[in-house]
Amino acid sequence: MAKKEYSDLLKDPRWQKKRLEVMKRDNFTCQICGDNLSTLNVHHKHYKNGLRPWEYKNDDYITLCECCHQFVEKNKNIYGLNVCDDIQGKSLKSKNPEFKLKLYKYIDLSQVYVFNKDNEIVKVANILTT
Repeated sequence: MAKKEYSDLLKDPRWQKKRLEVMKRDNFTCQICGDNLSTLNVHHKHYKNGLRPWEYKNDDYITLCECCHQFVEKNKNIYGLNVCDDIQGKSLKSKNPEFKLKLYKYIDLSQVYVFNKDNEIVKVANILTT
């Protein structure tokens, strides 16, 4: 499916309805970091050929804030797993209001991601744990 075709599907009323159902189910809260104030996205945990965006089981979707969505998209192929189910996230306080900080943990890996005001990843720092 071409990218333009897929983006057109996301404008379909059936997708908009499914999106709202998933966000309501998740209490309009990011399921990784608990953010309920930022813009939210509905993320497909995986894709299946031939299915349109609204044709998946409800368990195949998860509500994420834009920052966590960026994190998942960046890392989903690196870890080779469904990061949405296995990652823990937490918002951290930033001294600079221009940036958001989020801590992500997966098994023995901990990283702090810095996001700019457009929710783009600008820096990643590994945290050593013992």
